[in-house]
Amino acid sequence: MFVLPEWRGQGIAARLIRCVEEEAVDSGFSQFYLYTPDQQGLYRRLGWQNLEELNYRGEAVTIMLRQLEA
Repeated sequence: MFVLPEWRGQGIAARLIRCVEEEAVDSGFSQFYLYTPDQQGLYRRLGWQNLEELNYRGEAVTIMLRQLEA
C-alpha cells in the first residue's frame, strides 16, 4: 500500500486496509498475512500481530498476521 505524502495523516491507509479485510471476510478467509519493511506500527494499531522477521530479497521485513472475524 502506498499513500502519497500530501494525503497522509488522514486515515486513508487505515480505511483501505479495513476494506481489504472486509473483502477477505466476505470471501470466507479467517486469517490474513502481509509483509512490511517499515509500517509495522500502522498495522499493529489495526490489530495485526508480528509473526516473523526475516530478510526478503536483501530487505529486512516483518511478516504480520491478522485474525479476521466474520
